[in-house]
Amino acid sequence: MTASSPPAWTPGAPLRLESERFVLRSLGADDVTDRYLAWLDDPEVTRFLYSGGLRRTRADVEAYVARHDNRTSFHLGIFAKEGGDHIGNYSFGCDSVHRVAQINVMIGDRAWWKKRVVNETRAAILDFLFGPMDMLKVAGTPYARNVAAVYNYQSQHFGIEGVLRDHRLLQDGTRSDVICFAMFRADWLSRRQADAAARS
Repeated sequence: MTASSPPAWTPGAPLRLESERFVLRSLGADDVTDRYLAWLDDPEVTRFLYSGGLRRTRADVEAYVARHDNRTSFHLGIFAKEGGDHIGNYSFGCDSVHRVAQINVMIGDRAWWKKRVVNETRAAILDFLFGPMDMLKVAGTPYARNVAAVYNYQSQHFGIEGVLRDHRLLQDGTRSDVICFAMFRADWLSRRQADAAARS
């Protein structure tokens, strides 16, 4: 993983981050396209989303996008640098008092599954959260049955803080544990420094 420079960003203004292959930027109403809406109607895409199975109109999604203020709550689209396709989204919120952030991701374009999108792009978000946002901890809470998400958190060296047993109801009527993952600022910065030293 390669460290990214802190973005030139003013709280409240749209946010733009970059990784090697992707641009992540704040979404607006114009980004609520038929492509985006189709992801939310795909049961394979939404299977492990907390909001999976809910029917949403274009107006619902536009309202959801508008709720993110680019101060403490963010909704970023993931766009491939090559071709410019919108392939997924991140949502994350920051508690500025306790300096803890909660992060969620959806890769809507199935052609990009198993292409190492999440860890590459989440690294840019972690740099932002532990840099300009001055968070101390970033948490993620995937379903235990979401094998890909659990693998991504573990391979990016998030620690497991606990397991919430039978915590969520899936669309098929079964229940799943939820795993509580966390990355701490000191651990992330240490890894970044080690990576930089290995490249020098």
